[in-house]
Amino acid sequence: MDQEKGKNAVINLNEEDENCELFSSSEEEFISSETIEKNYPVDDMDEEVMNMVFDTEEDAYEFYNLYGKLTGFGIKKADVKISQDGTVRYRKFACSREGKRHERYYNLAQRIRQPRPETRTGCLACLRIKHDKASEKYVVTNFVKEHNHKMASKSSIPYLWSHRHVTDADYAQVRTMKMAGVKTSQVMKFFAMQCGGYGNVGFVLKDLYNRVDKERRVLIEAGDAKNAIAYFNGRKASDKSFIFEYDVDEESRLKTLFWADYESQLDYKCFGDVLIFDSTYNVNEYHKPLVVFSGVNNHYNTVVFGTALVSGESVEEYEWLLHTLTKTMGGRKPKAVITDGDKAMRRAINNVFPDARHRLCIWHLMKNADAKAKSNVFKSMFGRMMKKAYPIGDLEEEWFAVLGKCGLRQNKWVEKIFEMRLLWAESLLRDTFFAGMRSTQRCEQMNAFLKQYLKKNMRFYESVIIHELALTHLRHTGAKAVYETEDTIVVLATALQKLEKHASEVYTRNVFFRVKKHLNRQGLYDCYERKETWNGCIFFLKKYADDRTWTVELNRRTLSLKCSCKKMEWKGLPCAHMFRVMLMENMQSIPKSCILKRWTCEAREEADNEVLEGRQEIYAELVQTARFGTLTSICKEMCFFASHMDDGFARVRDIVIKETNNWRRAWVERGFDCGTNGRLAADPKKSRLSQYCVKDPERTRAKGDRVHTNKNKAAKCGNCGLRDGHNKRTCPRNLLSYDACGISGSQAIHYSNPGSGTMGDSRFQFGASSSGDFQGVQHPFLSHSGMLNRVDRDGSSSQKIDHSQSHTMQSPWSEWNGTGSYTIADRNSYSASFWKS
Repeated sequence: MDQEKGKNAVINLNEEDENCELFSSSEEEFISSETIEKNYPVDDMDEEVMNMVFDTEEDAYEFYNLYGKLTGFGIKKADVKISQDGTVRYRKFACSREGKRHERYYNLAQRIRQPRPETRTGCLACLRIKHDKASEKYVVTNFVKEHNHKMASKSSIPYLWSHRHVTDADYAQVRTMKMAGVKTSQVMKFFAMQCGGYGNVGFVLKDLYNRVDKERRVLIEAGDAKNAIAYFNGRKASDKSFIFEYDVDEESRLKTLFWADYESQLDYKCFGDVLIFDSTYNVNEYHKPLVVFSGVNNHYNTVVFGTALVSGESVEEYEWLLHTLTKTMGGRKPKAVITDGDKAMRRAINNVFPDARHRLCIWHLMKNADAKAKSNVFKSMFGRMMKKAYPIGDLEEEWFAVLGKCGLRQNKWVEKIFEMRLLWAESLLRDTFFAGMRSTQRCEQMNAFLKQYLKKNMRFYESVIIHELALTHLRHTGAKAVYETEDTIVVLATALQKLEKHASEVYTRNVFFRVKKHLNRQGLYDCYERKETWNGCIFFLKKYADDRTWTVELNRRTLSLKCSCKKMEWKGLPCAHMFRVMLMENMQSIPKSCILKRWTCEAREEADNEVLEGRQEIYAELVQTARFGTLTSICKEMCFFASHMDDGFARVRDIVIKETNNWRRAWVERGFDCGTNGRLAADPKKSRLSQYCVKDPERTRAKGDRVHTNKNKAAKCGNCGLRDGHNKRTCPRNLLSYDACGISGSQAIHYSNPGSGTMGDSRFQFGASSSGDFQGVQHPFLSHSGMLNRVDRDGSSSQKIDHSQSHTMQSPWSEWNGTGSYTIADRNSYSASFWKS
């Protein structure tokens, strides 16, 4: 190898020559320091370095940084000269311990914190390069090898700043784990285990936090609302069936945002007859409620029809959401709606869905009853009425009887809730199909699930992306029910095997188990009377040891059954009374009139056959994440086997390094900007976000936000234990401590004596904000020798007291009439004044 080729081989990081690989930054994690030092001894490199030529400034930086890592010091970029065309003409890379701290930082008069340790020693070691116009390369003009400080040990090198870097490949893995809900500190532990120790990771936890925060700020620098809308526009461009709508206020701030994907639209088409409408809070930085429209599918699993972010909880905003839901779902309106009882929600539902039956959540009503009525007897009766179908007369009679017994006749909340009985009484709601649901529990479960991913400090853009992942996970868990229905066979366990088998074939697995309960209970009922009609028969049933009776009407011409319990009407499933009649009529299968299609295996058959043109499952920006995960997964097995063999390890390592270099060049050639985690380099002024004239919403407080119970209760100081508005960091004991920071200038300390006459029992206030207990001579303020000076406010008289041996100031304090002030002078002639208030 000639001399010129040797120069290029050493410094050209993109060259594939075998000699250049020793100084390739891409191989820094694969080649040991001993190997490099053996081929290029760092103790004898002066002439080699002076003859080096670098293609770019970055190549020179990477070489000198690697040299510093082998030697035991960190580097930094220092002096630079840049020409008008942007070319770096001259650059100096210096030792990180170059220079010294300015003198003014050593003598700060108002210092509170402990000074930072000194890291600079005036080291002159450096590497200077200059741009050669003839060759368009960088040549070394000066190389100072000697340092004036001790080199870092091998264990300390990973903590030097220039050797700590979170690469784009590292962050890609971090981002994937963060999107799965893994905490940053736990991600760091994973890297440490993967690399064989924290020293081999290449960065520390603080660097990881900084990189995560940097990427987060880059995502929202153009505007949070703009990013969210751009994200949805991108999804719509790749998935024609994706829908989203938004509205702005008078100041062009984002007001409401609604979105739904293709799966949600299919679910609403098949199962949108019952809608659960609820809000959750503390899921974004703006304190805006997240509204989830959900329901139940044919597998009795929760499905999400759409999601929205609203700026407030007014009637107008809820009406906008419901109108948007109806418009985007083809104009179909639900037949029943369940809410938590919010007034604005109720008014909006009455205005937009006037024909829909509205039901209040039983869980919220029971919670309110416990708080308002405060009677277990009333609460028990109230719960029974919301779950069991009482005759109207019996319901009112028992209601007023319990009110008289509990003394709640004058309770305004009880009166109001009885007037609203059409919204909660089971007897009055039994004729409407609610899919067997009485509460917003499914929404609450969905909200609790989302809060595992969504945090109160998230921006809109972050929350909508995380919401998509949470929704994907929810659907993935629901797929298990589909598998159990399609790929498993139920083992028959009742004597009515034909009816049971037919039910297992028609209904989905989870619904079948609910039907089976009623099939097992049919034997508890006895038909004590039958009445023939012109087209069928009426059966009168009675349960053992129960005075209640039920009637089942059978139409033999249409094979339809109708029971007085109305379970078929409000739940869509045949009841035990119907199964008893089927047994008496010797039916071999469940009549079609008793099978509601939405509970069957064919509920989504028609919808699944609809293929929308141009539909894609994965949004373009998530493709990279999916590809990265796929490549990582398929490489694990190869790495596992190769790591057990020397030749396998060497071969796989060489292949990975070579391919990494190839794809790094392709990365740059195709316009990707290094250091931006895969984003294409673009002019910010020509960004796609500039077309959206939407401002970020203002931060407000919604009704569901948690509020501190005692706003006037300040936090407790961890140093003195007081609640006077200061903390451990700003505690007066720290501020007055001579050992920590000395006493500077003339600082006022206000005291108020509770009457004991001793300073040890007094209260003081430092400046105008902090207060605490004065500890007498044991306090750090009096823990050193000094003089206590009594000075009248006009300065006419003074009294000096040496308190170095005194444990109390009983005498001068009790004699003080409050007209003067005390000044304590310490051994360094600093002083602090205080006076009685």
